[in-house]
Amino acid sequence: MTATPSHFPIASLDAARTRGRIGMSFCPGRPPHSPLGSIYSRDLAHDVGTIARWETRVIVTLMEERELFELGLQDLPGRLRSLGITWHLVPLPEHGVPDSDFDRRWAAVSPGLAMVLKQKGRVLIHCKDGLRRTGFVAARLLVELGCRPEDAINRVRAARPGAIDSIEQERYVLAARHSAEAAPSRAVPQRIQQPGRKRTRAEQIIGRPAALSLLAQRAAPTPQPFLTALVRHDEQDANLNPSSPLA
Repeated sequence: MTATPSHFPIASLDAARTRGRIGMSFCPGRPPHSPLGSIYSRDLAHDVGTIARWETRVIVTLMEERELFELGLQDLPGRLRSLGITWHLVPLPEHGVPDSDFDRRWAAVSPGLAMVLKQKGRVLIHCKDGLRRTGFVAARLLVELGCRPEDAINRVRAARPGAIDSIEQERYVLAARHSAEAAPSRAVPQRIQQPGRKRTRAEQIIGRPAALSLLAQRAAPTPQPFLTALVRHDEQDANLNPSSPLA
């Protein structure tokens, strides 16, 4: 069967609160995976040209160098750089869950990706098949840009069906939080003062612990000894009853 040239699809979505876009794809120069076998021919130069026409500024490869060599794609970095596209190699294990080496490399790359997206640029992420690893990293990047983890997962799955297909990946994204998130403020709200009116002396001292204690003491009734109260009640009874012995 004669192979037919095919296009290079890029699934993209808005990059959270920025005006940039995140693209997701399978590896350029590699035929898309098919259980029936591929009937498409791939041309690396053609795919790289499509990436350039998408106005990609940065491309992130999540494959290991071994995988690139096995597919005969040693020329991929050079072809991208010749077109002015920045290339980053951030290998992620094929099961799609990051290890310490990935976290270290990602920490060095992700701030630059965020900068490009905030400048309305475009970032393309790819692995071999463009699903498990690609979708996971795209969701993680969305979370780092301020997207809620649940929304990030749903948006990636909508744009790239089949992405984030493991419980481990989903839990990892759900546990991630935007680095700029701050704890809720515990400051005590201040009393709102009406404009154009000065606070009185009483208003100035209200709220101070000592002043509140003093006011509470003044407002509380003075306790009376039991015998004194009993005598006063007896005197009141004598005034009402002349035959009383106290009268």
